[in-house]
Amino acid sequence: MAKEKTLFACTACGYETSRWVGRCPGCGAWNTMVESAPIVTGAPAKAPKQRPGTGASAMLLREIPEDVAVRSSTGISELDRVLGGGIVEGALMLIGGDPGIGKSTLLLQVCANLCKTGKRVLYVSGEESAKQLKLRANRLGITSETLYVLAENALDNVEEKLRGLSPDVAVIDSIQTMYRPDMASAPGSVSQIRECTSQIMRLCKESGTAIFLVGHVTKDGAIAGPRMLEHMVDVVLYFEGDRQQEYRLLRAVKNRFGSVNELGVFQMTEAGMQIVPNPSEQLLSHRAKGASGSVVFCGLEGSRPLLCDVQALASTSYFGTPRRTVGGADTGRVALLLAVLTVLCLNLLQQSVRLFRALPQYLAELPAYFTDMQARLERFCASCPKGVQVWLESAIADGSQQLTAWFSRFSARCVSTAAEALKELPSVFLFVATTVLAIFFTAASFPTVVDFLRRQLPPQKLQQAGGVKENLLSTLTKWFKAQCILLAVTFTELLAGLLLIRQPYALLLAAVIALIDALPVFGTGTVLLPWAVVCLLLQQTPKAIALGAIYAVITLVRSFLEPKVMAAQVNLPPLAALMAMYIGFCTLGVAGMILFPMLLLFLKQLRDAGYLRLWK
Repeated sequence: MAKEKTLFACTACGYETSRWVGRCPGCGAWNTMVESAPIVTGAPAKAPKQRPGTGASAMLLREIPEDVAVRSSTGISELDRVLGGGIVEGALMLIGGDPGIGKSTLLLQVCANLCKTGKRVLYVSGEESAKQLKLRANRLGITSETLYVLAENALDNVEEKLRGLSPDVAVIDSIQTMYRPDMASAPGSVSQIRECTSQIMRLCKESGTAIFLVGHVTKDGAIAGPRMLEHMVDVVLYFEGDRQQEYRLLRAVKNRFGSVNELGVFQMTEAGMQIVPNPSEQLLSHRAKGASGSVVFCGLEGSRPLLCDVQALASTSYFGTPRRTVGGADTGRVALLLAVLTVLCLNLLQQSVRLFRALPQYLAELPAYFTDMQARLERFCASCPKGVQVWLESAIADGSQQLTAWFSRFSARCVSTAAEALKELPSVFLFVATTVLAIFFTAASFPTVVDFLRRQLPPQKLQQAGGVKENLLSTLTKWFKAQCILLAVTFTELLAGLLLIRQPYALLLAAVIALIDALPVFGTGTVLLPWAVVCLLLQQTPKAIALGAIYAVITLVRSFLEPKVMAAQVNLPPLAALMAMYIGFCTLGVAGMILFPMLLLFLKQLRDAGYLRLWK
């Protein structure tokens, strides 16, 4: 006796079971089991004595002919880029996206372009009528004589038309609307999508027709239907973008005939989908120059570099924990970078606080260290020959006297400087107020001054001056970038070395020594070498050797990287930059070390522009 049996199928993987479960046993997804149409069970009907299959015979691998895949251009370069060069004969391609994103529009344009090359194309619509497709074609300006349109949902009828027409390319819009009449389930169910796709795939491979399948997506952005749908087809494309915006992104997540790293950029217009040949120009067209919190980022999508504008916007938070949101980038990566920076900053702050609290103790222990060092030096002098002993004792005595006198002069200088600063406080206040007012009035009249100076120069000279300005700013930016690169490398080496020898306050010390290294006159040897000598005198020989090794590694790496980085960034010889910084330090101190290299770059730009002839 026949009876009805209810089945539950997973919308993610297609797993079927006779009872409902909260978690799919097949894929492990939660709340994906839905009830399918009941089926009638009973005495099985006698099936014909035949086995499924095509009847193909086994062949040796060396006997299989090597056919080069024939590709047909879609007439849209961005789509060809994503497909790997065009449409492969007999390929089954699935394209998904949100409703209204432009899937049907793009495929209708592809069909029109293929018809212009003499291809026979069939467009099967399961959602729109033939008249509705005609209206869309008229809006896009498509008037093809070899484009066939079929408004049908029954897959058996679609297969009959495909076999009778034998088109080169076919479009089925969409796979969720197709159904097989011999199955009791409704269109769009897991079983219908699985069986319809399987039948279309067999038809595609047998006839050699390349078929596009349009697939709807869920609220999570995945193709609606069983997960195995993406495994059955040859190519899976995703159409991304905001329906309220004009730009669309087409990317491949699976491609058996090409790379999956390529990205296609389109623009939705009244005339349909238009390609964007230079996406970087479009992405940066509305960027404000000099805006705070804005930076240009270069990302590589396949073989194409893309320039994007990354903006950081902040507002007052009324909650205990500020919320960070990211748009257009991976939230996890941004959170990871922020976490690393937060940990580094917190560790640096904690080490600074601990060092500040322990500083009185360290200062109190300094006399003991000096006494210990003096005792060790005296024992060392006692073990030396008489002549050497006398010389060492006199040298130590002279050094102690000079060091004491230096400390006395330094303390007196600090006191006198503080007193003079207090006396000059009214003058300083007046200078600051005058400077602020001058800057304000200069900024207010800056456009007028610039316009006046532009009128005084000939157009040719004005153009040259503008070029010198742009080149100078670019060169200064590159020089600063090169210094930051060298500083980051030095900081990393110092941090790794200090952590290896288990030095307290490693992060803080690495940051301070790296900043000192930014001044070429001093360098890391100003701190590391005296530190190593002190450790050697205190009989901490392993630590002294480690500090010497760290200094040697930093010096070797910097001598190797500095010419390459400097030449790559500013095209300025390192020797010239070093001489400029040294002359600036001898002339104006630390400020001269910054101003003189900039002056040298400025003179180089004027010489390159033909305004100066200082050297050949």
